Amino acid sequence: MTRYAHYDAGTDLVLGFYDDEIHDPVPTPNIEVSDVELEDALDQQANGKIVKVITGALNFSDPAIVLADYKEAKKRAVDAQAAAEQARHADWDNAGTLSYLLKYTEWQEAKNDGTPTAGEYPMLDAEATARGNSLATVITDFGTEHAALVALLKAIEVVRLNTRIAIDAAADVAAVDTLMASIAWPA
Repeated sequence: MTRYAHYDAGTDLVLGFYDDEIHDPVPTPNIEVSDVELEDALDQQANGKIVKVITGALNFSDPAIVLADYKEAKKRAVDAQAAAEQARHADWDNAGTLSYLLKYTEWQEAKNDGTPTAGEYPMLDAEATARGNSLATVITDFGTEHAALVALLKAIEVVRLNTRIAIDAAADVAAVDTLMASIAWPA
């Protein structure tokens, strides 16, 4: 029993493995392979390697990376990192987001109201009650905290967008990898 690797003469890619006791005729071009070489080739293929015949022997290599696909995958990774950074600084579930938006809406009015009352601004008053502060203090504090949060989220978005633009301009995979390794998210 002799085993063979049949390959494409133009690309050198192995197209299949054949046993002369089972396959007659064995397609050409081909090279003879030992049981050990066959087992190794099948393991390499299972691990994602490309199997070719180069100068009469089996050769294994990593598949070519399509730069456009690689860039898109890395841009999705940047988006995910940015979302994680945003969540780290504004860790809200749906109820938290709704509460924040309601407080922000009340704050928009309350910041210019000379005499805010609890009845007019129930969400801000809930915050004041929970913190043990006056409504006026919570209104001031919310404005400061909101401005800081917006500045931080803006900085994260700037890093995200600039990284995506730089990835699009990168000439090769190594340049994309260098960009990914150099991302500095704001604290």
